[in-house]
Amino acid sequence: MVIRILAFALIVTASLLVATWAGFLVWLEAGRVSPAILSAAGAFGATFGLGLGIYSSL
Repeated sequence: MVIRILAFALIVTASLLVATWAGFLVWLEAGRVSPAILSAAGAFGATFGLGLGIYSSL
């Protein structure tokens, strides 16, 4: 049970890290906040979805 909780926490942490970097890089390139937010949301959703797919197979 503890392993599954830690695995889920790792998935959320990795998703937030990927979303943060994706948003930051888009913000640096575009100089606007709205594309950065959309990019970060897409990156979070993709990473979280992939992580949940792996998590559900445990």
